[in-house]
Amino acid sequence: MTGFSSTADRFVAWVRDDALPFWADHAVDAAGGFYEKLDLEGRPVTDCLRRVRVQARQTYSYAYAASLGWYGDARRVSDHGWAFVTSRGMQRDGTPLPGASIAHLLNNDGSLHDGHRDTYAQAFLLLAAAWRLRSFGDDSAAQVIRDSFAYLDTIRTPHGGYQEADTPALPRRQNPHMHLFEAFMACFEATNDPACLERAGEIHALFTDKFYDDRHGVLLEFFNEDWSPHAETGDLIEPGHLMEWVWLLRWYERLTGTNVSAPADAMYQNAIKLGLNEKTGLLYDELRLDGTVTKPTARSWSTTEYIKASLAQAEAGQHGMFEVAAEKTALLLDTYLSPPLAGGWYDQYDANGNVVGSYMETSTFYHLVCAAGETDRVKAVLA
Repeated sequence: MTGFSSTADRFVAWVRDDALPFWADHAVDAAGGFYEKLDLEGRPVTDCLRRVRVQARQTYSYAYAASLGWYGDARRVSDHGWAFVTSRGMQRDGTPLPGASIAHLLNNDGSLHDGHRDTYAQAFLLLAAAWRLRSFGDDSAAQVIRDSFAYLDTIRTPHGGYQEADTPALPRRQNPHMHLFEAFMACFEATNDPACLERAGEIHALFTDKFYDDRHGVLLEFFNEDWSPHAETGDLIEPGHLMEWVWLLRWYERLTGTNVSAPADAMYQNAIKLGLNEKTGLLYDELRLDGTVTKPTARSWSTTEYIKASLAQAEAGQHGMFEVAAEKTALLLDTYLSPPLAGGWYDQYDANGNVVGSYMETSTFYHLVCAAGETDRVKAVLA
């Protein structure tokens, strides 16, 4: 574990000392909310839309950092995001959306672009609320949790789960449900309300019955209305999501005692078997069940989920996982987190190990902060 400890310390120090101050200084829009992305010089990119879920992610990230004592100004930054996401993010045609339901897209000036209520964004609103309640005792966050649950109950579907938006559309997606699973568990830890864990249990059942392909040991992404695999996209898999579910399932196991080893172990192994680019050591963004790589690029968030999954497997008693976590953390630091700009990152690599793109997506910050927090937690628990 010695190698893991030193690498973990490097990663935590990068988030704490470089990334948190940098993104507070460069990504906060004084007029409200956060910029959607920065260029590689740290300048805001303003000719793009803002996803409301990214606003909620940043709000969560600084609330979480505050709970860890990593950044003295974290409360101010989280408050800034919360004020924006609970006002501009909850509107349609200038009027508030019902309950705590949340819109999809804003223009760069904060005006509404797409007022469809977005369940993916709703999950991150809940995650932000859970950590604001936990870190700051924020009463408004507690109310948002209650109102969000009431709203979600209005979009339940006959075959299980929730509509992915207020207007049903195909294909159906597991991804918003994955993040609701995460948010419901965070809400339980913030409130100790068993109703939150019951909601998480419903998502776990949906995973077991529909999302997880037991025959191939993988997670499916896209579905028909009845959760049968979608004809055109039902065989697509994202290795990063397999790793993310490993981490989430192990978290659920710790909370409930439910044995998740069979799917967790299978998905961990198959994410590597099917999705690892041997040349770069990074996970492909997307492929098909038959092994055909459809997106040979590698986003940074997949490596953070690889790290989190390895830590979760280590915590569950799997041998050799600390070594893997140390190896992938070092790779993350030496590739994605290696630009000259301290606290910045490269967001994506191609199949040959070359940097793709000239922007830093703000959405990635949540993955990095969460992975560093988990790294620090597991190191402390298993020291």
